Amino acid sequence: IRYYIHPCRNRPMYIIMSGDMYTSVAGDAVSTQMRYGLGAAPGHATALVGTAVAGKITVQPVAAPHVEVAPFMITTYVALAVGTTYWVDAACAASGGTATLGQVVVTAIELP
Repeated sequence: IRYYIHPCRNRPMYIIMSGDMYTSVAGDAVSTQMRYGLGAAPGHATALVGTAVAGKITVQPVAAPHVEVAPFMITTYVALAVGTTYWVDAACAASGGTATLGQVVVTAIELP
């Protein structure tokens, strides 16, 4: 899941990422983290690149056999260069099975 932003002013940006996360294996944990960078955005299931922002969010279901869908929201303030295109991505991982993100929305706001 990648989004691109292109700052127009020399101001900090407030970036909000939200969505749902879950894993294909009942009882296993799933985690996600926001990253950003320059150049080509990372592809699906590739090595982690870019700058990690905020903390990694991890959800561990209370007990098997549930495969729980958990909402998440990550927010950060970053200073980015005017006229440069950045990608914003959600890295995800599962302790077992396959991690999936859904309904992901990214909002980037240039602060006054």
